[in-house]
Amino acid sequence: MANSRHVSLAFHFPPTDQEIIRSILYKMLVEREPLNLSYKGIVHDKDLFGTKEPWKIWEDYGGDQLHDQDLYFLCQLSSRG
Repeated sequence: MANSRHVSLAFHFPPTDQEIIRSILYKMLVEREPLNLSYKGIVHDKDLFGTKEPWKIWEDYGGDQLHDQDLYFLCQLSSRG
């Protein structure tokens, strides 16, 4: 069976805070690299401050199918002033 996420068998997730900063945020924000393809489908780029209710977002990304799994999102903050 092909894995549609293209994640190697040795892929480690969930990350520690240090791994999130080093592997994802630093590369995206400082080095201006796009999100690594290994994280696509695991780390989602989503506007969490839009009009959608939190439980609808949860349902959109697996809902009841998620058993003891975390969801990871990248979201750009905007000022609310």
